[in-house]
Amino acid sequence: MKTGITQSRRLLSIIAAPLISILSTSSPAQDYPVFRADDIVVTANRTPTAFAELTRNVTVISSDDITRFPVNNINDLLEYVSAVDVVQRGAEGIQADVSIRGCSYEQTLILVDGIKVNDPQTGHHNMNLPLILSDIDRIEVLKGHGSRLFGPGAFGGAINIITKKQTGKSAEANITAGDFRYGEGNVSLVYPLSSLDNHISFSKRKSDGYRKNTEFDIYNAYFSTSYGDSLNKIDIAFGHTDKKFGANSFYSDIFPNEWEHTRLYFLNMSYQNNFRASSFSPGLFWRRHEDDFVLDRDRPDWYRNKHNTGIYGFEIKSVYNSKYGITAIGGEFVREEISGNSLNDHLRSRSGLFLEQNIDGIEPFILALGTNACYYSEWGWTISPGIDAGCLVTDNLKLYSSIGRSFRVPTFTELYYQSPANAGDENLKPEESISYETGLTYTRKPYFTKISLFLQDGNNLIDWVRENDSSPWKARNISSILTGGFEYSFELYPDVAFHNLRFSGLRISYSYLDSDRKTADFESKYVLNYLRHQLQSNINIGFSEKISNSWMIRYEDRVNGKSYSIFDTRFRWLWKSIKIHFDITNLFDTDYEDISSIPMPGRWLRLGITYSISSR
Repeated sequence: MKTGITQSRRLLSIIAAPLISILSTSSPAQDYPVFRADDIVVTANRTPTAFAELTRNVTVISSDDITRFPVNNINDLLEYVSAVDVVQRGAEGIQADVSIRGCSYEQTLILVDGIKVNDPQTGHHNMNLPLILSDIDRIEVLKGHGSRLFGPGAFGGAINIITKKQTGKSAEANITAGDFRYGEGNVSLVYPLSSLDNHISFSKRKSDGYRKNTEFDIYNAYFSTSYGDSLNKIDIAFGHTDKKFGANSFYSDIFPNEWEHTRLYFLNMSYQNNFRASSFSPGLFWRRHEDDFVLDRDRPDWYRNKHNTGIYGFEIKSVYNSKYGITAIGGEFVREEISGNSLNDHLRSRSGLFLEQNIDGIEPFILALGTNACYYSEWGWTISPGIDAGCLVTDNLKLYSSIGRSFRVPTFTELYYQSPANAGDENLKPEESISYETGLTYTRKPYFTKISLFLQDGNNLIDWVRENDSSPWKARNISSILTGGFEYSFELYPDVAFHNLRFSGLRISYSYLDSDRKTADFESKYVLNYLRHQLQSNINIGFSEKISNSWMIRYEDRVNGKSYSIFDTRFRWLWKSIKIHFDITNLFDTDYEDISSIPMPGRWLRLGITYSISSR
């Protein structure tokens, strides 16, 4: 505990110095260049919305962030987003449960280019994605209610991974090696053929693991192609990932010798037609996930689960611009199925309609409202309305508020799973909540500040509980839970105003959560594992045009665990077409756990070399 306190004080001193400098120094009277991507269109609305006009709390991880952060997978990348809790059971993206603002990992919707990829078996598989970081253009994180926009799943927020849409010709190859016999190799190619813009990537990662039964072997493949122009365009994407890994105590500390093998395949096809003031976008999607789980790898035939899940469906969206604003309307039909020896065979379907209206002509106010109506074959209709409002008080200051209803249906595992360690309940009810948020953003170059307050009133939330250490975990509805908190973030770009500075950027964020969650005399497996305090800082230093250094510092305090601080760093060197990076994660070798009884890795060193060529 003393180590965590000492490191947190050190972190606070790093944060305080630049803030005091800013408050005590007047800004030079000059026009700075734009330093924020205000024209980025993000997931906060179904209609195209510029970042500067958002009335929701959205964080964007840019392609520049991806190259600076000392990470090589999406799970670790999300560790640096405020109010996002990435609970990992292993290293290097093996498996992670991603939650937002204290909601459970089942309540976060994952999308790839706007297509839902959540697994109906269990949220433990939601982050099984066939993408490497070089495939990604940016990641948009919507915090708070999202069912109005995306239907079930976006209970506490949504994470949309936007892939690169490149033209011209380019190629990139990377080799990385590190501790615990870690090895990684990946290649990506952008190559047009006739009128098709093609992108393809392959990657392979292996390690012996940082402790017993944590070895892994991961393979990814991804292909996308586009055809058309600004008026008519067809996009097709296919991905595959294969993971084999030791799952030491992943699902129960009673059986530490677990092992798992998962495979994922997905296919997305979409068409967009733009005509004058309107657009029409139909799309088809398919996802298949295979899970082979062994409770004791020394006795593989004693208890083994094999399950296959399938999702297929289509979505249609139409956007129309008029003197009243932008209107989006559409619908979807989705079928979800599972087969396996433990969950047996199940099939369910849902149909949904959505409507959203962004109202123009009421400046300085911004108003967006809409609703989502969803019909599930087992539970009937559910309506999720919501409204977002904002006011541009000045050119620098924006106020916003939001209210919306969310819901989520139980996964197949929560309903039907039976094992010596876990037991589902087929009588579970869908979760539902009403969320409120208010906040402000203030931009005065070269810095940006955002503050938000939020509250979620949830009913029938689902958790896994048990009576004692020797009892199995059981899925249960918890009657009512009230969760509230606030977020603060600050960004400084001194090199925008003072071009001779080596210190080129600072980001600080803090989030606080409090909940009246109770499980009577039961022990909670997930619901009571949220982060009460989360403090993050990102510092970028440019020693020269070719050499730079980034520091990522995070302090976390879980409500049912001890606090800890993690320091990660990346050194980068650029020389012509060659990029070299040296990463040190958990620099001070801190002992910590995201989940009780599963220690996370200590200090880990990696060295990587990337060679790239391009022709435009």
